[in-house]
Amino acid sequence: MQGTIQDERCVKGDVLFNNMANLTTGKISKAKRDVYYGARPEQTHRDVPDRLNSHVVPSTNDNLPVAPNFFVEVKAPDGPSAVAARQACYDGALGARGMHSLRTYGQEEITSKTTSTPSHPRFITAT
Repeated sequence: MQGTIQDERCVKGDVLFNNMANLTTGKISKAKRDVYYGARPEQTHRDVPDRLNSHVVPSTNDNLPVAPNFFVEVKAPDGPSAVAARQACYDGALGARGMHSLRTYGQEEITSKTTSTPSHPRFITAT
């Protein structure tokens, strides 16, 4: 089902996401997807990995794709579908948080300097 990949350096698999901040209280094991797609580390601005590290850099191995935005997890035919659904939701939430962090990178400083009202929280859901 996989088509032509233009840049193999943007795709990795079987990587433990040991650098990403937990979305929960930490009782869920670290994500380890069969395959994930992201950007090459050199494609990001120098400040981004440092400032958004735990949101966009999945692994402590610094030559793997960053800003993961597409995940593939395959279960055996006898694997529980409920587990697969939870993993898909969690993966989507990790990716959405990273994309949101990248999208709003640098806006906090501008907002806090131009207004006296506290910024409103934003909510992200993924299914």
